[in-house]
Amino acid sequence: MIVCISTSSPLCNVAIFSSSCEKLLAYQGLKAKNSCGQVLPGLLMQLLDELKAGMEDIEKIIVDVGPGSFSGVKVGAVFAKTLAYSRQISVYSISSFHLISQGPVAIPIRSNFFVLHNCGEEKNTTVFPVEIPGIKGYGHQNLDEVFPETRNLQEAMAFIQKQDVFNFKMEYQAMPSISVPKKSFTPTSS
Repeated sequence: MIVCISTSSPLCNVAIFSSSCEKLLAYQGLKAKNSCGQVLPGLLMQLLDELKAGMEDIEKIIVDVGPGSFSGVKVGAVFAKTLAYSRQISVYSISSFHLISQGPVAIPIRSNFFVLHNCGEEKNTTVFPVEIPGIKGYGHQNLDEVFPETRNLQEAMAFIQKQDVFNFKMEYQAMPSISVPKKSFTPTSS
């Protein structure tokens, strides 16, 4: 079986496919903004139980590596890497854009900054403050809400990339704002 997980958006979702990815066997998604880390293991176990399968039946794991929520992407990547390492299976990555079947799509990368992408294209086009009506995506009131969904993996298999468990690469479009100090630190002398 192939497991695909996405935690880069407020929709935490998991899909399980046949070994050849020809058939979607199970899918579950849950809006879990800021709590994907708590929801993800339960979603996977629920789907495995429904299929009367176990962790030993997972042959490959594919994870959404963004762009999207910095913390969400990290949660998914750590989960996928841990599962791949512990089971000694292959881990692959896919851009969140390729799990959205409609385009053009805007995905947030920072407060009020989004990356615009036309579905089916390999590269992202623009980083912009969102004020474009009629664009689909998430993270802004002007967007028609649509999320990366793992059940769309079959359409995007050409875009998966094999990853090394120890040198896993995320798809960041800009450095996360949490890594830039808001105010520089200056020690005071006594």
